[in-house]
Amino acid sequence: MEYCQIENAKTNICEQNFIDTVSFEIYLNNKRAEKNRSEVKYNFGNCKICNDKATGIHFGICTCEGCKGFFRRSLTKHKKYRCRNKTQSCEIRPKQRKKCRLCRWNACINAGMSIKSVKMGRIPNSMKQTNLSCIKSNDLPNKKLFFCLSLKNLAKQNKIDYLKTIDTQNFVPRTTLTEGFLNNSSIENIIIFSLLRDKSFQIFREQTLEFEIQERKALKILETDCKKVTKTRFDRIRIAEIKRLFMVFLKTHAYSMFRILSDLPCFKEIKEKDLNTIIKRNFFSILTLRTLKLFLNDDYFLMLDSRTQLNRELYSIILDKKVCDHLFDYVCNLKSLNLGQHEISLLVPFFLSIFSKFNKRLIKETKSNHEILCFSKNNIEINDNLEDPYSLREINKYYTEALYYEFNINRRTNEFMEKLVKVVHVAHEINEMCLEIQV
Repeated sequence: MEYCQIENAKTNICEQNFIDTVSFEIYLNNKRAEKNRSEVKYNFGNCKICNDKATGIHFGICTCEGCKGFFRRSLTKHKKYRCRNKTQSCEIRPKQRKKCRLCRWNACINAGMSIKSVKMGRIPNSMKQTNLSCIKSNDLPNKKLFFCLSLKNLAKQNKIDYLKTIDTQNFVPRTTLTEGFLNNSSIENIIIFSLLRDKSFQIFREQTLEFEIQERKALKILETDCKKVTKTRFDRIRIAEIKRLFMVFLKTHAYSMFRILSDLPCFKEIKEKDLNTIIKRNFFSILTLRTLKLFLNDDYFLMLDSRTQLNRELYSIILDKKVCDHLFDYVCNLKSLNLGQHEISLLVPFFLSIFSKFNKRLIKETKSNHEILCFSKNNIEINDNLEDPYSLREINKYYTEALYYEFNINRRTNEFMEKLVKVVHVAHEINEMCLEIQV
């Protein structure tokens, strides 16, 4: 009897141990699954559609899970979409990407998403990068392995060379567009272009910090899905007050332009009279670049004070409806280029140093990006309003090369360059139109 009780007790203990072991294993598996589900092993950058965190390459493009599912559903269900604002230029942001399906669909198509781009199998190492969060900070061998894999990946892309001496082509992507440029550029010039690029970005960043808070507030307003109110009638007193606030803002912008010109390399050598001429001829062009992020959903979100927003309706009252429409068309074309912050920051000294009449026939005859971009500096007029136009020509030469260097790094095409030149041409016209308005 006692023997049976002992055997039963042993059996119960074994069963309990088995249950505890299995339960603990299930618990560990669930924890591993949660960790693997929440962490992305590789870094694919931002989504090309909505700028959210990309989770992989879907339909040939780095996108998030939301945009991948949207594109797949749109293909299978063949839905007909309509633009929510009837402008077909809605901003696609992470928190408001579901608002306008047509503009989101157009963004997918323009980014290059297609069924033909779907590829099966392992993702090449050149298209992915291991997340640093996946590498243990206390695991030194893993760090060394990650470093070695990075070197191996760079070697495959011909960006480093172990046996040869330093070559300028190792610092930028090897493409047909950069071939002629690099053959005529020494490593000293590339260092100069990099310094001009970084300095221009730093100055542009300093002079646009005040608009970042306004951009965040504007995005919150758009995320609340507020409907556009009907047009408001402003009396003369209110319009006069808005014009006064606008003039105060323009004075601060003029001061900002003086700061930009005084901080940008090479512009310190320009005479004071020429600086005034440069500011006048590029006043509204630089203003548009500084506040480019505030042009959202075919509207303007510039705050003149804590309670007054300079929207499109007020802008058309202050300037002119025709001028305002041209301005917003120009901004729409400029934003369609999807310029990076370094490219926009280099456009500032490029605008400030250019004095030319744009020849549209010349654009069609050019054969390379370098010719398209450099036609302006080769056709600078000897302006009577400038005391020293030749110094400006030299400054434009360096900033044009620096801008072209940045375009090559970003692998810009000839079609992009042609669109850019047309946009620059319109920018000069818009500035002249705005200067003629009496506020």
